[in-house]
Amino acid sequence: MSSSSTTHVTKELIDTVKQLQSSMEAIKSELGTITLIESRKAKLIASFEEAEVSMKDVREKIYKDYGDGTIDLNTGEFTPNGVPEAEIVE
Repeated sequence: MSSSSTTHVTKELIDTVKQLQSSMEAIKSELGTITLIESRKAKLIASFEEAEVSMKDVREKIYKDYGDGTIDLNTGEFTPNGVPEAEIVE
């Protein structure tokens, strides 16, 4: 073929190429999203593990300072375990 003559590709082939390009772009975009999600997931897991270690440290401090018991997080009241509650006498 000489460089001066042109031919046209069929509309069906052009449509197929456009559809494939669109599909490939959507897949690349979704893969990018998945990569970001996996990265965020790894960071969240690491943060959760750090929080678990901190919670363990705080629990140990509470146990050391106050003994075994429960804390009402709304009032700050500590109730030791094994201490009988006051009996109600009628």
